[in-house]
Amino acid sequence: MALDKPEESTTTLHTMPLEDFKAFPMPEAWESLVIGKKADLFKDCRSFSECHIRVRQETGLWIEELVPVFEKLDASLAKIR
Repeated sequence: MALDKPEESTTTLHTMPLEDFKAFPMPEAWESLVIGKKADLFKDCRSFSECHIRVRQETGLWIEELVPVFEKLDASLAKIR
């Protein structure tokens, strides 16, 4: 199951390498990304990939290196559901 980048939205896309994201001061950086966004950003996510797409749609943040990780996690979850 390949995860495609979500369609463009009105949010500016901020593609970044995982290493750059890991350097963000947390949770302050995350809080600044989601201020003014839906409070329950992950409430209805049924998979890691779906949450990744929702983050992209709501904040503009996309980390390409997470795609294969989330695909593996989703496949593992599918086996136990």
